[in-house]
Amino acid sequence: MKPQNKASTAALLILAAAIILFTAIEFRGLFHYDNSDENLYFYMSSLVADGQLPYRDFFYAHPPLELAFGAVVFKLLGFSLFLLKLLPLAATIISALMVYLVAKRNFGEQAAVLAAAFFLSSHTIMLEATYFLGLNIAVMFLMLGFYYMNRKPLLSGLLFGLAGMTRLLALIPAAVLIGFLLLKNFKSFAKTVAGFAAVFGTANLALMLLSPNFVVSVYKFHLLKPAVEGRTAELFPSFITANALLIGAAAIAFLAWNKKLLLFAGCAAAYLILLTQLNKIFGFYFVVAIPFLAVIAGANVDALLKKINYQKLAVIAVAAITVINAAYIASHLWTFDFANFETAKEMAGFVRENTQPNDTIFGDATSAPLVALFSGRKLMNNIADTNELVYLSGVRNLSQELEMVKGIKGGGAKFVITRPLYGVGSLEETQQFLESNCKPVKHYKDPYHADFLMHNCS
Repeated sequence: MKPQNKASTAALLILAAAIILFTAIEFRGLFHYDNSDENLYFYMSSLVADGQLPYRDFFYAHPPLELAFGAVVFKLLGFSLFLLKLLPLAATIISALMVYLVAKRNFGEQAAVLAAAFFLSSHTIMLEATYFLGLNIAVMFLMLGFYYMNRKPLLSGLLFGLAGMTRLLALIPAAVLIGFLLLKNFKSFAKTVAGFAAVFGTANLALMLLSPNFVVSVYKFHLLKPAVEGRTAELFPSFITANALLIGAAAIAFLAWNKKLLLFAGCAAAYLILLTQLNKIFGFYFVVAIPFLAVIAGANVDALLKKINYQKLAVIAVAAITVINAAYIASHLWTFDFANFETAKEMAGFVRENTQPNDTIFGDATSAPLVALFSGRKLMNNIADTNELVYLSGVRNLSQELEMVKGIKGGGAKFVITRPLYGVGSLEETQQFLESNCKPVKHYKDPYHADFLMHNCS
């Protein structure tokens, strides 16, 4: 057997081992339910499975592709938490394979294995791998498009379009990649743009024709969001600290610079700069930058290892550090992040025992949809997203929706669930409405997610 084949076999075995270890760590997350935005997307997916359309029948602030994936699960098996969370995990593993293949093509096999390892062992990826938040799926399409960019540009454009129709944030690195093609190969650039337009352009046009609310929900809303002071400044240092190994390995680029790194650095830099300009960001937004940082880190460490005399010992040392880093993150995930949101089950039990099947509930965006799914009840008038920014931006009217709770302009809601310091529960208008029109019936103290109040508004 040729040495190159031996190296390929060894690389694939290491990659397979890394994916198996990653999956084993994340397995518990497939059964984990949390107080997070994914509950919105679970519930909205169930609406799509029942024949409701986003933008027309309910407010949804993103392109629709993620809900299409979730709707398939609901259509086949109903509310299967395991399968819904398996979707982002599978997408993350596919992204890791694309990181490996892209890095291998540009920097060689050892760099590719290192890049995949840095990707899979980064805190942000390990934390978000089983959360149904859309960006994992968008990154999968983005990296697939990157892989096919030079060989099959039309397919690459189609995949970039799918990434954009999953989450708009994926369009930033996609634009950098397409711009690179313009400088390198105009024919490939034209085919990529044609593929992108065929998916993204056609889908946007169709959705505009289907619902006049599409542009307001997906585009205008994000421009109208009021700024949240300190949020971006807090999250960037947290991201760097939590992903210290990855960031450190990527930051040594000046020691092992390769001009091929410029494209990856451009994608990561453009995306991170964009995040600094957004009025409100979340930790999971950084998922999009990780593949590019991982390739940079893998190429850098590979280049430095090749300059070291005791290369085998150095490789073993890097592998050990990476495994220890992943183990440390895993221990935190298993003891804290994968702790279930048990209060949701308590609230769902109360709702189920004190309502009729046709009764509805309303309230907190991250908890009420999960309570509805667990209890087998519906959210009033399909209102799932009650993030305070929806109302503060002016795209939705809180007064009108509170009137619906009392049945003035709708069927009414039996119970309203709020967190006094978060979301719709933090707004003074909501608090005044509940005080004047509803009766407090339950107060839940969750060990991880603060207090929840249940009001009877019937």
